Amino acid sequence: WEWRWRSLIETNPDVRFAWHSDTPPLGDPDTMRHIHGFVTRREIRPDGTVCEPPDWAIDDLLTVEEALRLMTIDGAYAILREDELGSLEPGKLADLIVLSHNPIDVAPDDILSIEILMTMVGGSAEHCAEAYATLCG
Repeated sequence: WEWRWRSLIETNPDVRFAWHSDTPPLGDPDTMRHIHGFVTRREIRPDGTVCEPPDWAIDDLLTVEEALRLMTIDGAYAILREDELGSLEPGKLADLIVLSHNPIDVAPDDILSIEILMTMVGGSAEHCAEAYATLCG
């Protein structure tokens, strides 16, 4: 709830905004919680309970596509590395996650149940969900 993202983006159409989780050592590293928070403005407490948004944030929703852009190509742009990071293109580093479902195709509350099956850094598998270990070969 730090920012009124919808207003910020609509008021500044020529500005590229970026999101990061400050992880490590601060913040929640759960990518799906971040996307869910952008599209619902609900926050998940450490004990798993849902914290509903304050009145001013109820209509401050982003689409999944907007949230992903904040977290990928615009994040790379913010650190002056959009030529090597932030999107899947020939010649760029393959820093990516493989998900169990497409967050664009699921209901907002189902985003939290999407699993990260694999994490790649520089094209190398750095993490693989146990049930999908063959992906990391």
